[in-house]
Amino acid sequence: MINSTINRIDILNDALAKAPLGVCIIANDGTVMWTNNAFMYIHGFSEGISLVSHKISKNLKYLSDIIAPFIAREPGISWLCDEIKAVTINHTVFPAFLTLSKIYCTDSPITLVLLQDISNCSECYTLTEGYHKKIKELTAQIITASENERGIIARFIHDEISQLLLISGNKLHNLKKQELATASQEQIDDIITNLENASIKIRELSWELDLSLPLKTEFPIAISNLLDEIIIKEGLITSFVDDKVKKPIDSASQLVLFQATRELFFNIIKHASASEVDVTIEQSDNFIRVIVEDNGVGFEPLEIKPSKAGGLGLHSINERINNIGGKMKITSKFGKGTRIELFAPLNKKKRRSV
Repeated sequence: MINSTINRIDILNDALAKAPLGVCIIANDGTVMWTNNAFMYIHGFSEGISLVSHKISKNLKYLSDIIAPFIAREPGISWLCDEIKAVTINHTVFPAFLTLSKIYCTDSPITLVLLQDISNCSECYTLTEGYHKKIKELTAQIITASENERGIIARFIHDEISQLLLISGNKLHNLKKQELATASQEQIDDIITNLENASIKIRELSWELDLSLPLKTEFPIAISNLLDEIIIKEGLITSFVDDKVKKPIDSASQLVLFQATRELFFNIIKHASASEVDVTIEQSDNFIRVIVEDNGVGFEPLEIKPSKAGGLGLHSINERINNIGGKMKITSKFGKGTRIELFAPLNKKKRRSV
């Protein structure tokens, strides 16, 4: 009877060790008691490496955070967690089906971890694609709503406030024609100058807020105008190249690309200390690609962080581009200038009809 029991245990151990499902047993203090080969393989550990007797928090921080509530539970209470998690291993994110069970062996509770990598699962892929499509649709709706609001504000500033400034300026000009003391004339000149400057600032602000104005033209023309408005006005040498190939993109993607390009131009003026800026717009496979290159001071791309200033910042630009199904590529080095490529997916339905 004893031999039969031992044989069953050996068979069970051998089956678990060879199972395609990752299995790990963790003690209540967070120490790894046992793992099978599949568990180690999923996490990228080399053959011969053992986690036994090591704290789970040392090698698998994500798993340590997930099972912490299990370990904190009162004895005598069973708990089962069964869901899909985004697992990050060696900077690679993949979906995994994770099952956690609290099991009580005499007086020593343990946590049983079952892990299945489902990154190659066709059903999971379809589900993920659906989520990406929904996110892109929601992003487009948010961008459109945001730009509509900006347009309303911009038109109010242009139509109402600018008109008031213009009327005030005209009245001061008429007042100046009357015979007044020299001091009064100087004061009026100062007020007129301030009003004119305010009017210019408001006109620029309304142009920046209402992106529907520049985007009523074709996208390459809008970017060329933007180059004139921001870069050339600062006295920098520029070049602009458009491959002249039709590049149909939806309005949300066009807005994001325009905003991103404008922010890159502002960054060049503020930080690059550049004297030359080259802009290229072209079709690249199924994407439209905008290349902005300068001969400025350059920077280390790995140091990109969320912006604390008022602008979008490269971090935010990257997130917005990703949300429309695009990508951003940065090539830069200290003293060697910067090249940034923005990609956005072309509108497939329109592209077939071109």
